[in-house]
Amino acid sequence: MPEEDVQHLRNRLLKHLHEANLTSEGKAEREALINSTFADRRRHVVTLRTSMRKLLELYPILRNPDEIWRELAKLEGETESSKLGDYRRRLSDFLTAIQLITECQDTDCVESLLYYLDANPEDIFEGSGSAPHYQVNDDGSIGLFVEGVCLTRSVDRSSKADLLLLWAAIFPVFNQKCPVSKAKNALIFITVNIFEKGGNQTLSNRVLGRVQRLKQLCA
Repeated sequence: MPEEDVQHLRNRLLKHLHEANLTSEGKAEREALINSTFADRRRHVVTLRTSMRKLLELYPILRNPDEIWRELAKLEGETESSKLGDYRRRLSDFLTAIQLITECQDTDCVESLLYYLDANPEDIFEGSGSAPHYQVNDDGSIGLFVEGVCLTRSVDRSSKADLLLLWAAIFPVFNQKCPVSKAKNALIFITVNIFEKGGNQTLSNRVLGRVQRLKQLCA
């Protein structure tokens, strides 16, 4: 598709982004525009390696966590808008299993799971640098940062499980490299056991053994 045609679609999508109370027709057109520009977004993310700052200028709709989940569903060839419900249920089973192993409190389950996987929660929830991480903004809100850019401030901080899932979704959606820190253990675990996708990275035998124990408790 010629660039001028793609830009026309982007402009129409941007118009819908700033419209409140869309009609059913407007919502249908918005959905069609999102689908029509999907290939262009992948071209920028994968082929052109467009910076996050520029990508968000082209497609500010990607600042919305719901749209990130929809984008992941499109990557997986899904017709439904999101499989977040399935991901939540799978992660919940593992959090229940980690409680049986560590006897942690409900509020500490996510951190306990990460430590059990030999991953440091701070690399994800209080990180820094260009790798995807959460960071507290000056106004007290929590932002999800990618390549040093605050992707979204509209993150519900009440559920660390949801925060963890969204963090992991960032990697395939925005074609981010696997973390060099131990946070990679968390990403590999979620990719394989929650998103049920393969990957090039593998866990150590020690951590794999722990994952097997978790899966046995979930069975």
